Amino acid sequence: MKGSKIQKICSAVSLAVVSLAGTTFAETKTWVGVLPEEEGATAALASVATNWSPEGVPTAADEIVLDGSSVVNLTWDGSTDGVPKTIMSWTQTADYTGVVLVPTMKESAFSMLTVTGNCLLSGGKWAHSEDTTSDSGSKVGLFLSVGGDLETGENFTFDARGKGYKSCGGPSEGKEGTKTKYQYGVAHGGEGGWYWDQATSFRYGTVYDSMTEPNDLGSSGYNQRGGGLIHIEVAGDFIHAGLLTVQGAAGSDTAVVGAGGSIYISARTLTGTGSINACCGTSSTYSPGSGGGRIAIYVRNTEGYDAFRSGFVGEIAANSGVYGSTKFPKNRLYGGPGTIYIKTASDRHGTLVLDNANTGSGLTNDEYSSAKVLSSETWMLDRLYLSRCGRLAVAGTIELPNPAAILSDGAVKNHIRLDGGSLVFSEISDGADYPVSDYDLVVREASEIPYALLFSPDCKLRFLKAVKLVVDRLSIGGIKFERGVYTTAEINEKVGFTVAVNSLAASDENCGSIEVLKNPRGFSIIVR
Repeated sequence: MKGSKIQKICSAVSLAVVSLAGTTFAETKTWVGVLPEEEGATAALASVATNWSPEGVPTAADEIVLDGSSVVNLTWDGSTDGVPKTIMSWTQTADYTGVVLVPTMKESAFSMLTVTGNCLLSGGKWAHSEDTTSDSGSKVGLFLSVGGDLETGENFTFDARGKGYKSCGGPSEGKEGTKTKYQYGVAHGGEGGWYWDQATSFRYGTVYDSMTEPNDLGSSGYNQRGGGLIHIEVAGDFIHAGLLTVQGAAGSDTAVVGAGGSIYISARTLTGTGSINACCGTSSTYSPGSGGGRIAIYVRNTEGYDAFRSGFVGEIAANSGVYGSTKFPKNRLYGGPGTIYIKTASDRHGTLVLDNANTGSGLTNDEYSSAKVLSSETWMLDRLYLSRCGRLAVAGTIELPNPAAILSDGAVKNHIRLDGGSLVFSEISDGADYPVSDYDLVVREASEIPYALLFSPDCKLRFLKAVKLVVDRLSIGGIKFERGVYTTAEINEKVGFTVAVNSLAASDENCGSIEVLKNPRGFSIIVR
């Protein structure tokens, strides 16, 4: 009996030893990287065993530590055999001041770096690869998935500044033409600015990419590249005190700045005092501004936009750039604001913020670049915030619950521009009142709005072309209009102040007008 028991115990121990022989145990791997001896080397590779202590290439079960033992830049060459695409945890202390290159690419063997536990980034930077050849459809970007919490310190930066398309590259066509390296700004989430010399027609760099799921680089000016792409998915909480930036590169006297890039964040919560930046680069003396980029943030355990902004109190910016001179101010237009989309747990469709940081507020011309709903698009939103020269052009369809869902801070240059699209209010019927307050309504192309137009005295109705606005009923500052056709001058005379403006017309023969079809009943608006 004793021998039988001993045999059973020995067998169990043997099985355990065999089982453990195939098990990989977690180690803490500390970066001690040394630059290779090749001329021009700027980073050491994760795939070199001697760059780690204890020596050996990390495995998926290991915990990565960058603590200043070496401040050499690290390239996590995850496409190399033996280098894991998944890591247990990652800690980067404030003593590490180098750059970690994460060369993830869409539709590739290394499409995402995954940290299954927590990711603590207190110092240094993370960046992604450059694309120096593509005109569109670039695959590069920084793609990170965190299974636990993600926390950044004030000395850490997710840095994709100037990592956009090649020089004069990208989907925005604002760069085309023999002189457009300094005449037309490029675009992304916002239209590019333009230079007007009376001999050319107005032209913008055209917007592209998704408002709700941005996934593209910023277009580039002449040697001034747009911003890159950062995509972060966090299963836990994201506590952000650092800088997350995809800003475009700055311009010069004869070089248009790069447009802002793309940022996508999904997390249980997002809190902190850090900065999230998808602005275009800062223009210099003579080059026009380019458009802002795109930011989309999804928070699963936060109820409402106001609650989100009370938890994350840092900057979220996607405005266009400014140039350094006031020379020829009437002939310069700044780029349009990029899109900032926020969706919380209680939202049906989410909030869109258009904030251009007062860019262009001092200029007199009204043909301002804007963010834009393309003719092929339908944007469904719970609310729209227009702030500090926030501007939206509508060539497609934008749907909101009611007119009160359009919120404006009353900045002088806030506007909605009708470019042939439709404003739809899902909670009210056709013919119901559409009050316009604290922002201007700009008419550029034939459009239709099936609601009553009630203008506040502090707003402007601006015509950019000789088009007619046909309405069933019109009220401006409480003054009702009878049936008839009114030029802008006649409208202003009737109300006793300037509300209707022909921004580009030289005479009444070349101006916009309003035809009022009916008096007291609900009406629709048709621009012809």
